[in-house]
Amino acid sequence: MKPSAVLSALVAFLVAGSASAAVTNWGGALNGANEVPANASTFKGNAVCTYDDVVRQLTCTITHDVPAPTSGHFHTAAKGVVGNVIYTFPTLVSPIVASTSLSPAQDTLLKANGLYVNIHTAANPGGEIRAQLEPIVVTDAGVTDGSTTTDATTSSSSSSSSSSSSSSSSSSSSGSGNTSTSSSTSGGTSGKTDDGGCNTSSDSSPWGFGALAVGVAVVLGALRKRRAA
Repeated sequence: MKPSAVLSALVAFLVAGSASAAVTNWGGALNGANEVPANASTFKGNAVCTYDDVVRQLTCTITHDVPAPTSGHFHTAAKGVVGNVIYTFPTLVSPIVASTSLSPAQDTLLKANGLYVNIHTAANPGGEIRAQLEPIVVTDAGVTDGSTTTDATTSSSSSSSSSSSSSSSSSSSSGSGNTSTSSSTSGGTSGKTDDGGCNTSSDSSPWGFGALAVGVAVVLGALRKRRAA
């Protein structure tokens, strides 16, 4: 293989390895009207989540005012449909922090708005309040999912589960002197948003640009020695 071909192959490998993970935001408002069948519950809540689609890790902060919950879960099903439990919350005390890895099939369901969160009670064992997980926009002012807005405290609680995401937003805000905002993509089902706010973040892999520079330097040094000989 020619030296130039070796160099090109190495550069291509290192650049490909420097691809970053996309962290997106999901969530929704929990209420009795979202349950199947709907109920007249006066209790409410909010789910604010981050999702790393490289390792397929879903992490949610769920706040609620249910006084005596009996269980809480992530389920697979579209809006208006009852689905299977894929994860049981480790605690029911608000705020609940729940994190689980999704299978490839569950990843596909999430991106099609096919996962939901709900909390059960003795009065409503099938589900007291429910929220379908959909793409949301996170700003310094709060969290908006199209049907509800929560305060910045809830937003910060969720964002802490993805430090790279919140750090990216904070740096952008302090540098420009303006509050960063972001919007959902036109499709609305992938969960991906632009990089103007804290909806995306980059987690560089070990094969970053530093490794690229070192690799190129090694190859160039070897080529010089070969020519000198």
